[in-house]
Amino acid sequence: GHFVLGSGFYFLGKSAEKRMKLNTVAGPLLERLAKESGESTQLITLHENFAVIQMQFETANPIRLVAESGTLLPAHCSAGAKVILANTPELADKIPEVLTGMTPNTIRARDELLKELETVRANGIAYDSEECIPGVSCIGAPVFNSDGKCIAGIDIMYPVYRADAKKKKRFEKMAAKTAAEISYSLGYRPVDKN
Repeated sequence: GHFVLGSGFYFLGKSAEKRMKLNTVAGPLLERLAKESGESTQLITLHENFAVIQMQFETANPIRLVAESGTLLPAHCSAGAKVILANTPELADKIPEVLTGMTPNTIRARDELLKELETVRANGIAYDSEECIPGVSCIGAPVFNSDGKCIAGIDIMYPVYRADAKKKKRFEKMAAKTAAEISYSLGYRPVDKN
């Protein structure tokens, strides 16, 4: 006898291949972003209602925030996950009515989160304003694949005391630019709406 692998193994392999390509493309660009921003950067994907940290590049600052690859966080309090939710309506439809509070700033109601996701979709930038960890904020931007599907988010993670309004605006531009570069490298070409 011999065995034949079912289609499930094929799709599992294709999924792993896509994730490896995402990590390979995103890694050098996130490392550059960490150096240029002076803060830690992360690549985030979603698994059910959780943000999954795929990779992180640490800042050279002596006071830094570290999260292990594979760490799970509630998606509703992660900037990187919010950009995915905002650009993937079928996922946003699965958000529960009541959300887990991580800090006093965490959004706890589905309606409030959906309203924020509309703003995120319109602006292309998401925020975690001390929603996951007190004293820590993130600014995130979406990553799209060649099919135009939002497959990940990146974010810049920083202690709130190190970023004034001017620096946050700079981080927004840097995150958006880096996410666009990753997306372009994955074959994404934005559709001109004019």
